[in-house]
Amino acid sequence: MDKAGKVPRDLELLISNTLRTGLIACGLITLIGLVRLQLAPVGLSQSFPTTLPGIWQALRALHPYGIIDVGLIVLILTPLFRVAASVFVYLRERDYTFVAITLFVLTMLIISFALGKAG
Repeated sequence: MDKAGKVPRDLELLISNTLRTGLIACGLITLIGLVRLQLAPVGLSQSFPTTLPGIWQALRALHPYGIIDVGLIVLILTPLFRVAASVFVYLRERDYTFVAITLFVLTMLIISFALGKAG
């Protein structure tokens, strides 16, 4: 933030473009997966991958569920990327209070993902 307490224009654009791009990418990838699911001869009988290696294998084989999972991963990672990018923007502006707050939020997000995987 600048001294007047306003968020700089480039930060607003970065956040807006990041969220917009992530949402569009997620929508397109998920749509491709759904179309592929409708065209797949075996349809719903395929197994649904739940681990990253399983998703990778399903994606490499172009299984519909693997493609849909990648779309969901993009949707999950979009706000995470936005928070990580904010750290660099605040560092550039030398606003160390917001750097600390943003790093705390980023750490909590990463820990929650790790605990969610373990639980």
